[in-house]
Amino acid sequence: MARSTAKKDVSTPTAERISSLLSQIDRSGEKPADITDRPGEFLREFYETWYVNGGLEGGKPRNSIRRMRNEWLVEENSVRSLHPKLTGQVKVGRRDGQRLIDLFLSRWLYVGSKRKDEAVTEDGYVPYPSIDLPALTANLVDAVFGLESSVILLPKPSKEEIAEDDSITASVRSYKSLIEESDALITVSSRQSVLGPSPSEGMRLWWNLIDDLATNDVLKEKLFIWVLDIGSRQVEDEGSFADFLNAGTLALHFSALANFLSEHDQDGLGYGPVGLRLGLPNDERRLRRWQWLKDHGVVVVRSRGHLELTELYREEDAASADIRLQNIGIESSHALPRTIPSAWAGALEGFYNRPIEGLADTTLSVAFKKEGWGKTDLRYWAAASRVKYLSDFSDIDREAWSVDIIELGSPGSYTDEIYRLIYFASNHRLSRGKSNNRDNMLASAFLKTIGLEVVRVDDFIRMFGIVERNPVS
Repeated sequence: MARSTAKKDVSTPTAERISSLLSQIDRSGEKPADITDRPGEFLREFYETWYVNGGLEGGKPRNSIRRMRNEWLVEENSVRSLHPKLTGQVKVGRRDGQRLIDLFLSRWLYVGSKRKDEAVTEDGYVPYPSIDLPALTANLVDAVFGLESSVILLPKPSKEEIAEDDSITASVRSYKSLIEESDALITVSSRQSVLGPSPSEGMRLWWNLIDDLATNDVLKEKLFIWVLDIGSRQVEDEGSFADFLNAGTLALHFSALANFLSEHDQDGLGYGPVGLRLGLPNDERRLRRWQWLKDHGVVVVRSRGHLELTELYREEDAASADIRLQNIGIESSHALPRTIPSAWAGALEGFYNRPIEGLADTTLSVAFKKEGWGKTDLRYWAAASRVKYLSDFSDIDREAWSVDIIELGSPGSYTDEIYRLIYFASNHRLSRGKSNNRDNMLASAFLKTIGLEVVRVDDFIRMFGIVERNPVS
């Protein structure tokens, strides 16, 4: 990818003014009135100067908000609602301000990875050339926020000023809110079917979510559907091991719900006089969670002729085995695209800030609503970085998670139709073949003809050899 290096002397009036202020503070340790009287304006100009100092990479600004959020301001240095804070929509507190100032000064100028000295980071940045960088940072934080705890609001940028580095509209949404507004949430991926900051965190956070859903009558009809490829199971096939690992991780995801207890899975006695929990474990909540998932979750698998899958529900689906179906042009690749539809390519590459070649490079969420959202009953999202926040899920504060998403339009009628078929076929499978709904039966029969099998979660676990503790029928 072509790179262009930022000029070492950024000659804009804003950059010259910021450089002069930084030099003055660095030399004298004083806090100019230009900063203390106008902290929001200074922080915006400081950010703009740093933004330009990054130059371009492949024709796009290197110092993007998305890169800040995904690579530099992560874990203990994370800044929530970063884009709204930098564009004057949300106030910035002292802690977040210090993290931003630390980042700007430690990666002040992009000089290129070919330059080799101790000051250059692996990705080609040098810090601000300060006499005492920690002291400069502390003085800047005090100048902007004062010695007491305070918050500031950055001026909103004009159309000519720096905003996000592309035209896409991204947002942070509660994962639970995506579920609440739809009748089914379909997760489609060949590499990362478990959403979360990491596979283990994803399992734990999702466990808490299901524990809440299992006791929520309002959401009791929701469906969770995962669509994945279990691979060709051939050593020579590129990607087979990754496909297999993804399927195994998802099976572990389900198994954790069947097996894991919590300190909240106790009887009602609470804590004793010496501060220790005296109540006995109550297995009822674990069984309720597991039963809820079995009643509301399926996995749609591209089997590629996997014998165990084709025989799994032969008797159960006997009533629909003789249904005659015509070829309507829909294929399994419409649900599991090897290449990303052209209607999504540009938006996804802007969203992830890297080339997107196929489903392995992204995770899609498809929401289905029986009554529809106005003109459509399907909505598509792609998920990017995942962040955690505390939320009151039920009677205690538990960790829930939000998802950084971009909403995508329909890529075409065949893709829309296959996800509708997946929804109806999932209802058929959860009814254990007893559904009298002809649409459900037709959908299930059709998916089989194109190599897709709908599997209940308990059967999916057993296929991958993960044995439940105290199995529930």
